[in-house]
Amino acid sequence: MALLRRIFAGILFVLALLTFLLAATGTIGAWIAKATVDETTLAMVDVITDYLDLAIQTIDTLDSNVAEVEERLRLVQTSLAFLRTERANGPVAQQMQQVVTEELQPALEQLTSRAQRLREGLERFNQRIEQLNQLPFLDVPTLANPLTTLDSEITAARDQTRLVRTAIETRDNVLLQSATDRLEERLSQVRATLAEGRERTSTVQLALIDVRQALTFWSTVSTTTISALLVLFALGQLSLAAHAWGWMFGRQREERSTRPARRR
Repeated sequence: MALLRRIFAGILFVLALLTFLLAATGTIGAWIAKATVDETTLAMVDVITDYLDLAIQTIDTLDSNVAEVEERLRLVQTSLAFLRTERANGPVAQQMQQVVTEELQPALEQLTSRAQRLREGLERFNQRIEQLNQLPFLDVPTLANPLTTLDSEITAARDQTRLVRTAIETRDNVLLQSATDRLEERLSQVRATLAEGRERTSTVQLALIDVRQALTFWSTVSTTTISALLVLFALGQLSLAAHAWGWMFGRQREERSTRPARRR
């Protein structure tokens, strides 16, 4: 019976040591996994944040360019009164034609190209946001609206400049007045869209700051909790191994010490 007890205690001792090693390895692995996950997720957050910074710079550039287009449009509008009293193909008409052909329309074409690149970048950005939102308890807003309609709004403004140029060529003052008013409205809409897009971008930036802090905090808390549980489990296994060792050899020493001495 004592032999079977020692065999059982030996098996238990080996199992306890193996379990202790697994728990210790798990504790180390938890922190290694934390570092890997943090590096991956925080790198994604950094990429999204960098794109937002670039998007805000692009929005500010577009807004500045639209403001310049509005200044040129006001120059055309202030010349309408002189155009009505001027002879056909006079200097005022030529100046207005030059402003529209060489300044307004090329500027709007450039704005359209930049807005298209911004929209394409937004599509890739939203894909990254969707990947990030797959993590539990995350719901970062996307930039699907309103910036995705920006290029179409600028394109509509660019097309309106063609009506302005046609009205100048035909000396159609009614059409010219209407076309410039419509162009002014479209440019105002573009700037309103840019302002809304900037505000939404700032909102996403603040959300990403909170996400970064939350990811770092909860990653540390969860890993610390798991490590503490594994350490407690490992200590328990170490204690079990000590008891098993005692069952193997302690009782045997006790039996030897209590055995009566032989008579000579």
